[in-house]
Amino acid sequence: MLIDYIAETAHVAADDVPVLDLGSGPGVIAVRLAELGIPVIAVEPCEEMLAAGRWRAADHGIGNIDWRQGDSSTVSDLPLIRGTVIGDAFHYMPRDQVLADLHEITVSGGFVAIVVSHALGTPKAWWEPILDRIRDRFLGTHRAAGPDAPFQYLTEDHETVLRRSAFSRVRVLRTDYRLDLTTEELIGLQYTYAFSSKAVLGELREEYEQALRNALTAVEPSGGFTANLQAAVIIGERP
Repeated sequence: MLIDYIAETAHVAADDVPVLDLGSGPGVIAVRLAELGIPVIAVEPCEEMLAAGRWRAADHGIGNIDWRQGDSSTVSDLPLIRGTVIGDAFHYMPRDQVLADLHEITVSGGFVAIVVSHALGTPKAWWEPILDRIRDRFLGTHRAAGPDAPFQYLTEDHETVLRRSAFSRVRVLRTDYRLDLTTEELIGLQYTYAFSSKAVLGELREEYEQALRNALTAVEPSGGFTANLQAAVIIGERP
């Protein structure tokens, strides 16, 4: 639903210019936008994630995605775009600088859409405290945003940062959704996070994975994990 909502905004902005998926991860958003007929530039620093995105696109028969290795510091090198989508990654970036750089390459009337799978102020999945204890043990209480990249804890929410940027006309859409995962899917999901990617874990990966499996199996032997959550998209448009 949220990606379809973003696609509507993208079609209004400019149909013949690509949308940037910045910090594309395994390509979930990029592929969905491409399925809706939008050309996409997907930028991601981790080659492993890029490979997963290319595989996902091929599996869906999608060919209108330009996959590029890079990060938020390479935005100024990109061609003209109609808008940018950032999914669960904006908090890893120097947000004010990224928005300023995006302003320089975005068409008039373009947008930035920040997608968050866990809306601010809403409950997390019931299993997150269990996973956090394991993360603390293996990754420390101050997590990384990637190899050699410390996580920066936020003092302002995304909406506040958008409002003082060139993308200052802001609207927010929230939606409830049901998350259903198996034990193995939940473990696999951990590798899509910057702080617990395989590159960050290194040789601790197998031990970390076994610790996750043991803890999850102990609390839910059936292997089924279900939670009702709320996601949000914060869209800032250029007036």
